[in-house]
Amino acid sequence: MTHLPNAPLIYTLGLVRFPVIPGMERFVPAYHDAVRGDYPHRYDLVLQQMQVEFGSNGVNLRQIPLTVWQFSSPDRKWAFVLSSDALTLHTIAYEDNQTFVEKFRYGLSKLVAVPEIGIAWTNSVAMRYLDLVATKEDEGLDRLLKPSVLPPPFTDVADLNIVEGVYIAQYKAPKAAVRFQILRNPMAVLPPDLNTPLIQFNNWRFERPNTEFAVVDTDCSTPITEATPMDVGIVCNHMYDLRFVAKSIFEKIGTEYAEKLWKGEA
Repeated sequence: MTHLPNAPLIYTLGLVRFPVIPGMERFVPAYHDAVRGDYPHRYDLVLQQMQVEFGSNGVNLRQIPLTVWQFSSPDRKWAFVLSSDALTLHTIAYEDNQTFVEKFRYGLSKLVAVPEIGIAWTNSVAMRYLDLVATKEDEGLDRLLKPSVLPPPFTDVADLNIVEGVYIAQYKAPKAAVRFQILRNPMAVLPPDLNTPLIQFNNWRFERPNTEFAVVDTDCSTPITEATPMDVGIVCNHMYDLRFVAKSIFEKIGTEYAEKLWKGEA
């Protein structure tokens, strides 16, 4: 596929889910010992997740606490996040797919090797990419992104200019389920589910452009319908497949001008 050295990628996340490990906190010190040389900064955090319950009194929302542990690199540009049922690697310094997957391979290999942790099965694998497509002052977003993927303005109402909008869709590919969204001029660059203290702890800042812009959010996953034995190599192969799908999508949403710009030719 086409190499895009100037692609506007600002954030990348990869994860693997596995059956819940009871008492994961027992294994956190051993895991940090295993990765401390490359990820010395540890941060413990309790996140609040919303759970929807349907009962005789209707729909109820309640917060469920989720304990996570983040281990960041010395410069805090890369970090692993461990929970009771997942290992995540996220970064603002994505270099290329091979580098990312090999870093993930390192972290997952260290985790499954922790004595008595017993991670024997895989539930799902996912990759998520966030691109910030910002225009120049005299440009519109349709100069960079094809109109077919942009939240459209009204064309039949005079003097009604679009301020903000969202294009969102679900797709299915042979090797991936895809959730794809484009947020046009959102109030914050990061989608709400990503804007957590984990980001703040690493001092990652995503400045909102002063010009018209769009956040392209591509989330590809490999749902595993039956419990599959944990195999680090197979997990990494899934990540390579998911990256292929995500990049194939990104290469089709930009205009010819944007493609030249992202290739470094414009």
